[in-house]
Amino acid sequence: QRVVDAHIAHPDSPVSACVTISIGVALTTPAETTTPEQVFAIADRALYAAKSGGRNKVMLGNAAL
Repeated sequence: QRVVDAHIAHPDSPVSACVTISIGVALTTPAETTTPEQVFAIADRALYAAKSGGRNKVMLGNAAL
């Protein structure tokens, strides 16, 4: 919210005139065979869900690994 309240200009953005933040979070209980790349992939999918869902939000990615 502080970033939005700061009204930082983003004139080159086709989406918003001001800077916003979209965050993807990975939530999982990893197995011994879980790789960091698998966890990053969960967070990455959540990030793109946040962006495609309107941006300026946090989305939780959840998976059993």
